[in-house]
Amino acid sequence: MQEGSILIPIWTNKREIIGYKKLEDINERIDTLNLAYVILFDRYGMIFITKPKNSLWEGKWSSSAATTVRKDETSIEAARRALSNDLGAYRCDLIFVKENYYELNGIKRVLSIFYAKTNDIVKVNSDDIAESKWVNLIDIKQMMTNGEFNPVFLVAFENIKGFL
Repeated sequence: MQEGSILIPIWTNKREIIGYKKLEDINERIDTLNLAYVILFDRYGMIFITKPKNSLWEGKWSSSAATTVRKDETSIEAARRALSNDLGAYRCDLIFVKENYYELNGIKRVLSIFYAKTNDIVKVNSDDIAESKWVNLIDIKQMMTNGEFNPVFLVAFENIKGFL
């Protein structure tokens, strides 16, 4: 293995690691990965959503920030990395909600779901994010009705509703 290669844990549906692959060898459609998934709120209760580039669900709205958890990294460390890399959000109250295995349209994931609150101005990384916007709960409900979200967002949002 070349020096500096990022290793990604491969998981089972029982949330156990069965091995590792180099980042460049991952098949996102087949490999079961642990995804740190963050939904960001501002002090007014607005929710920041994004349309990531190079997504399995291209063109669908998604979380504020998300990333694959790496070897020797906790899901909270990955969530903080995603917030800083994707949104320039360094000062956030990050709250763990739930971790569970999900199969979403044939895509298998161990989802580590977080929500975060910030007063910072979000600085979107345009290399990774195609579009972004702040929305309220009424917008979210309408967008859900219109099928505008990817299935991972729908699962995550369902899990954080009790925290709102």
